[in-house]
This record gives sequence, C-alpha cells and structure tokens, in this order.
Amino acid sequence: MKPFIRLATSPCLFTIIVVGIEVSDEGLERFLEAEHAAWQPARQLASTTHALLDALRERGLKLGLVSNAFDPPSLLHRDLEHFGVASRLDVALFSSEVGRRKPDPAIFEQALGELGVEPARALFVGDTLATDIAGAKALGMHTCQAVWFRADDDPEAPEPDFQAFTQMDVLTIVRRLAE
Repeated sequence: MKPFIRLATSPCLFTIIVVGIEVSDEGLERFLEAEHAAWQPARQLASTTHALLDALRERGLKLGLVSNAFDPPSLLHRDLEHFGVASRLDVALFSSEVGRRKPDPAIFEQALGELGVEPARALFVGDTLATDIAGAKALGMHTCQAVWFRADDDPEAPEPDFQAFTQMDVLTIVRRLAE
C-alpha cells in the first residue's frame, strides 16, 4: 500500500494533492485507467495526421514524438496504437517515462540519440513556445510552431524558425530545409 498522491494541473496552476488514504498498486492502476478513459473524448487526431506522417516517411525521414505527460507511459503508448500513429513513428518518448519534461534537453537528447540524428539535422514541431520551441532551439534543432494546434504567443519565449498553420505546412517547411 502507498499513500495516494495525484498531481492536478491547469495552464495557470500546479497543485499536489495528498489524500490521507492508502491505495494498493492495483487500485492505483484502476484509478489511473479510469481517469485516462474519462479524457478519451478530448484525445482526437487531426484528419491529416496519417497523411503527414506517411509523406514524411516516404521522404526517408525518421520520425519521433516527444511529449510532456503525467499519465503512465503504457496508457499513452496504447493511445498511439489506437490512433494508428505508433507504427508511423520510430521513437515515442513521454516525460512520464523519461523523468524529464520539456524544455529539459535530456528528453530531446534521448529522442535524437534513439533516432541517430544530430540536432542540426532535426526539425522539432511543437505548439508551446516556452517548452517545445525553447528546448529544441537550445540544442540547435530547427523549430516549427504548430499554430494549427494552438497559437501560443508567449512574449518571453524564443521565436520559432517556422510556423505551420496546417499540418501540411510542415511538408513545405521540410522541403525548404532540404534545399
């Protein structure tokens, strides 16, 4: 039995809630599974995601995912399988399995290492300027803000090298970098 600790987050708040009860590993697993399932309607794949990933792979590019996430990695990898994304990626890393969150360089370095790619030869596409763009840019990666997903405008964060207003804009950016 372990004390039950759950992290509650929102864009403006980070709180640790400690409830004075003991919970078994099995009970905790059931709770996390149920909570993850409750968020299922919020997890949606854009209609062009498969086409984008397939087009990038056809160009011979290695593809990876780096995501900040609190959920257990097994649930997140299962989501990638469910959405047909796992087979289109060479690497998928979640902060909950690596123990580091973007913008920490360690999570980016691990992904690059597993892909066998130097930072200067990589394009990182992300929506959050302060974590995605700042972390990737600090390592020397090319950066692209995924404006189609969320138009982050943090004035304290670094500017991306590119902005993609649709997923297919990423293909144009890749072509431009290959010239």
